[in-house]
Amino acid sequence: MTATAFAPDGVRTSGALPACSPATLLRRAAAHPDRIALRHKDLGIWREYSWRDYAQWVARQARAFHALGVARGDRVAILADNRPEWVVGDMALQAIGAVVVGVYSTSPSAEVEYVLAHSESVVCVVEDEEQLDKIVQVRDQLPALRRVVVMEPRGVRALGSDPRLLSIADFEQRGAGATVDELREWVAQVDPNAVAILVYTSGTTGPPKGAMLRHSNLEASGEAFTSVLGWQEGEEILSYLPLCHILERLLSTILPLRCGVTVNFGGGGESLAQDLRDAAASLHRRPARVGEDPRVHRHQDARRVVAQAEELRHLARPWQAHRPQGPVAHAAHPARSPDVRTRLDPPLSPAAPSFRPLAREARRERRRADRAHGP
Repeated sequence: MTATAFAPDGVRTSGALPACSPATLLRRAAAHPDRIALRHKDLGIWREYSWRDYAQWVARQARAFHALGVARGDRVAILADNRPEWVVGDMALQAIGAVVVGVYSTSPSAEVEYVLAHSESVVCVVEDEEQLDKIVQVRDQLPALRRVVVMEPRGVRALGSDPRLLSIADFEQRGAGATVDELREWVAQVDPNAVAILVYTSGTTGPPKGAMLRHSNLEASGEAFTSVLGWQEGEEILSYLPLCHILERLLSTILPLRCGVTVNFGGGGESLAQDLRDAAASLHRRPARVGEDPRVHRHQDARRVVAQAEELRHLARPWQAHRPQGPVAHAAHPARSPDVRTRLDPPLSPAAPSFRPLAREARRERRRADRAHGP
């Protein structure tokens, strides 16, 4: 893969770069340095970062991680909600050949311990005092963990007295003076067949397993999603699902790099509706996307969604009343719960109504609700 040569204000790429997300970031920053890449709602104020800012921020963190002793192939965990520092750290670690381990911010300390111990993470980047407390509770069980970086150090009294703790400011100071050209030198050494990220499963069938995804895996997924979704440069999305989930990683990191889409990081939770309105206002022509089919595509009144769910549940009752009661023979799956049905199971009772009329009626109810509540 050959990068086009540009030189706008210190952002330059030339020559061959491997197929990986940090290389795509370099090309995007070189082609459109002043366009908005990231937007973050901080204390009610939206702060913007251009593609040039994004690349330079990644360069600083790449040097800082290297200064902490993070080597190629080392695992580094990120325990935080969606925010620019998450994606910047992700890109910086991939650029120096490290492996990024996302941890759900809602995980209790026992789950955090399992993921960090299983992955043998050497550094963990946490969001705030709440997430740090989880690490402190299990730190003695994490012999591989050498350093913890805190994004929001307010209230963390151990900073300054514990050499293993670093604020994000002290951490990034170790990368001061890093340039995008230096970042490019790191990226040029990335092996596309090396592991880029670890994505842990939910653990419903046993202990969570770390799925090892290579740079080439992420690039192939990005290419496939790009061709299907058809995102255009200048569109905006709101990052909402956890970034340690592979879907959000695609929607908030990989696809925006490829398509030039602006990623908005709002306040989350109850502020979702306002965050969507704010992002739409910045675009002046259409509501911001929150992903595609698997997620909310346009803002809807929550009461309207609940009303539709109640209607669907009401329509499903006649079908539920005709479900066979008691055990159902499962010759092919003798250990499976008798309440679980598949297409291999015996058909429902002949007296049971067809589900197709119910589906048609559900669509009619949705249309009636649409007309009643408006767009």
